[in-house]
Amino acid sequence: MVPNQIEHIIIKYLNGHTSIAEELDLIRWLDDEMNNKIFEKYVENYFLINSQINPYNVNDAKNVFFKKINTVKKQELKSKKRKKYFSYLKIAAVFIGVFGLGLTTYYKFYKQELIIPNDVITLQMEDGSVKTIKITDSLLIKQSNGVIGIQKGNVISYNAAVASTHDLASNEVKYNTIKVPYGKKFNVLLADSSYVYLNSGSSLKYPVAFRGKLREVYLKGEAYFKVAHDKEHPFIVNTGEMNVRVLGTQFNVSAYEEDHVMDVALVRGSVRMDREVNGDKTETLLKPGNLGEFDRVDKSVNVSDANMNLYTAWLNGDLVFRDEKFSNIIKKLDRAYNVEIVNNNAVLANQYFNANINVYKSDIYEVLEFFSNIYEIKYEVKNNRIIIK
Repeated sequence: MVPNQIEHIIIKYLNGHTSIAEELDLIRWLDDEMNNKIFEKYVENYFLINSQINPYNVNDAKNVFFKKINTVKKQELKSKKRKKYFSYLKIAAVFIGVFGLGLTTYYKFYKQELIIPNDVITLQMEDGSVKTIKITDSLLIKQSNGVIGIQKGNVISYNAAVASTHDLASNEVKYNTIKVPYGKKFNVLLADSSYVYLNSGSSLKYPVAFRGKLREVYLKGEAYFKVAHDKEHPFIVNTGEMNVRVLGTQFNVSAYEEDHVMDVALVRGSVRMDREVNGDKTETLLKPGNLGEFDRVDKSVNVSDANMNLYTAWLNGDLVFRDEKFSNIIKKLDRAYNVEIVNNNAVLANQYFNANINVYKSDIYEVLEFFSNIYEIKYEVKNNRIIIK
């Protein structure tokens, strides 16, 4: 019987996702001649599955693959076995690479399928109308008196469009609201040239053109801001219970409504956290490298030095957990992968874990298998939900 960890490595290997350490584990396992036959069976199944998707010359490719494998195995070794198996794996990689669609089918073969909903990004206009944003398309954003913005790919830009085509004589502030569902990200270039990166499960309400002394936007969820410097017009991020006030800087704000702590991570420049406690206004100034944590229950703010990468890694698709409660990890996985994870293990919820996950390179199955193999967490997929036992 194949150990679960080895089976997981084989599946990852067939899709070209293994690390060097995992390949070394696989090579050590292949030192046993019986395991060679098991591995070949996995590869053969992989070819058979893909024959339903890529029928062209599958049998020829499979025959060539095993012919080359046998050639390698019959060679007289002038070096250690490990070198032989590196060649073994390289040959497998070349042939398996032809059938890139196979892993999805392979997972379905072994696991109940999890259907990920294809929720859409939406843009709500000033008049209440809602437009669907498709990142594969381009779109002119129009209001009653003309074009106010341009959407291209995963960005809406307001700066050049507003300056050239929108009637700026009016003092009325008109807002758009972008809503990003779980499993997606989106960016906005505001009319003042400030750039906003929106994380999964977030929304941003913002003026199509700024008016008055303040540049104010309204955030739910998480966003990274690169604020254009303008000392005469402070930039304010309003999260409902607390404002982040800046002149020009780069910082991350996480203000999901379901989290009892809201945090501000300052990368560059300076920001001020403003809130009202019992009728009194309180201000907390942050310096670069500071993390400001606002407790929604007691309204307190705690400031500490922090590794900014932990709070900005999501910009590159990374989820970095360091001594993170499992209950918090689940929330972030829900948002990043647009799945529903139900944890029925009360003890597990309060345990702390370390992990690095790239949502572009690892699907939710691989993440779950990681926790299952390393931390012995048990789960099942039922009624399109991931149930942790």
